[in-house]
Amino acid sequence: RPAGCASYLAPRPWMCGNMEHAVAAVPSSHRPHRPSLWDERGIVDLSVSDPVEVPSVELSGVPDAFQAWYGTCVSQFRASAQRMQARKAQLTPPPGDFFSAPTALWDLMSPQGSAGATPVRLVRGSWLQARAALLAAATSKEERAALALPRRQDLEASDSDAFLSLEEVRKLPLGPFGKLRVLVLSYCWKGADHPDPDGEQLMRFAETLAREQDAALCTMQKGYSGARTESNKTGYEPKPFPLGEFGVFMDWASLHQKDGQGNRTDAEAAAFRYALERMQVWYGHLQTTVYVLASLPEGWSRSSYEESGWPTFEYSVASLVKQSSIHSWAPIVFVAGAELSRPPPLSTEGFEKHISTKVFTNGSDISMVCDLYDQTLLCSLGNGDELKYIDLKWGEEDAHKLAESLLLADAKTLNLYRNPIKDRGATSIAAALTCCALPGLQCIYLGKTGLGDGGAHAIANALESAFLTELLELWLNKNNIADAGVLAIARALNRNEHASPRLIKLELSENKFQEPAPLLSKRASLEVLV
Repeated sequence: RPAGCASYLAPRPWMCGNMEHAVAAVPSSHRPHRPSLWDERGIVDLSVSDPVEVPSVELSGVPDAFQAWYGTCVSQFRASAQRMQARKAQLTPPPGDFFSAPTALWDLMSPQGSAGATPVRLVRGSWLQARAALLAAATSKEERAALALPRRQDLEASDSDAFLSLEEVRKLPLGPFGKLRVLVLSYCWKGADHPDPDGEQLMRFAETLAREQDAALCTMQKGYSGARTESNKTGYEPKPFPLGEFGVFMDWASLHQKDGQGNRTDAEAAAFRYALERMQVWYGHLQTTVYVLASLPEGWSRSSYEESGWPTFEYSVASLVKQSSIHSWAPIVFVAGAELSRPPPLSTEGFEKHISTKVFTNGSDISMVCDLYDQTLLCSLGNGDELKYIDLKWGEEDAHKLAESLLLADAKTLNLYRNPIKDRGATSIAAALTCCALPGLQCIYLGKTGLGDGGAHAIANALESAFLTELLELWLNKNNIADAGVLAIARALNRNEHASPRLIKLELSENKFQEPAPLLSKRASLEVLV
């Protein structure tokens, strides 16, 4: 890690040896049927190396493969939890609002150090749009080259009005939920000397933004209906980006760049390092909007966006917790129609394996990128109330990747509605829950995920594990659960009063069973929807 690099991790009670909040309501006589995991204080001991014994309902009618997969997942996740505990010890906690409040952004736009250099400056959006219009009107390659965006230091010297001051950024009108008028560009560089020597990327960004703002104008004139579209069949479209001034973060013009001899002054180098060590906040912040230029201009001979290291990191971070809403503009916008599927959050180890296959101009950047990702993952999943991943077309393998990352999460809601994770994916999620993932979980939405009796048995195991002590609602509607699956859930709940003791709603409608009500009648406080 470079000297002075800040590292962030919200403390995880189950990693720090403080499980009181998770087990206070569970008497020692009713703790999970794996006593080797518990020490005399009632605290999970992750150092135990003996085979895991998980609480088990009767698995009649469930293929041996699913039983074996469940055991494999639990063993893998226990080992992952130990390694993540070691990783956690290397990192320092951030402010809890690092990715939600604008404080960290304002800090980066303020002078730092004795030299007083400002690490990041945002380009004035209207200035960029005007420059893009000049580029579009240029009739020769020479004209476009002359209009190419200068590096930050040269632009500051030639046209200081091209940048917004911190005071101007802070005065920009906020959108719904505190959304900032700050756009962040994720794109590939054409070469080390200039990322966009002919202005092609800038023009494509400006064209996409113009369409957004044209739509915003139509919205103002005609009223906003949020109608469904072919590209968004599962919900309503977010609002388009509004008219008016805005700031743009793009590394070439926002950070201090090297001169023609490949050098920075000492003050520039210190400011650049300060910004680079906090680069993830621009892409992962809940209140910024990321414009992804995933397709390369015609004729560019370089690695694609998805093959490139820094763009892969930027999109991975942006995809972690940003959520769309019909009440605000989209958090991620794809330029020139080149959409990417949203990946599931990867564990710290999973991301390291993934990013090691990508292309970096500077190979030493891999270590920094992994550190930045780990900071983002551990902070964002550890501080969020809701993990909402609706209709992302995630399958069994995606669910398994997500399950491993959930070992770091502390959200109250997990929503995977309309993702075809099926039995194998649901089993991965259930196994993670029995390994202390999401200790404060209150609501699970697994409706229309294609799970059947195998997944239902795995969920029954999780319900009886005594880790889901805060669970209030479990939604398993619109699936393929038959009588054997419902029986497994009923037995798990009825034979142990401390199995998910606060559960008040179980949604089972539109499945394939006959009649679950008699099986679940022992819990007077439980509402079963069929």
